[in-house]
Amino acid sequence: MRYLRDLKQENLEALTSSWFRGSAVFGLIKMQQVKRLKLDIDHTNHQLIKLQQQEVKRFEETGPFVVYKDMQKLYEDAAAVWVRSSVLLDQLARENSMEYYHFLQPNQYVKGSKVLTAEEKRVAYLEKAQSANRL
Repeated sequence: MRYLRDLKQENLEALTSSWFRGSAVFGLIKMQQVKRLKLDIDHTNHQLIKLQQQEVKRFEETGPFVVYKDMQKLYEDAAAVWVRSSVLLDQLARENSMEYYHFLQPNQYVKGSKVLTAEEKRVAYLEKAQSANRL
């Protein structure tokens, strides 16, 4: 999956950085490659899910299993769980006379999102991880 996502990202970046970026034919070829890679990513993802479904797991390990038609719906549900969790933690804290703070900070691997100190770079930044985290 990571390999396919990296290829997709490289094709998208080529649309703006290549010497041929002004060529309609080049753009068409790159967009077709991106479409094909997206199909390959979706197919691979479905195959991985199918393999995972074949493995016998107890309900206690997995909770309810939901089949998603596309990744967008999965991301929406994951975000909804995250929001509910934060709201519930806030309620729990208030009921116990505590304050709850929820801080968001950028991923250090998103280019330009955060200036890292020398110490942060030493402790929490890996060059290899930066390229692996691209979508």
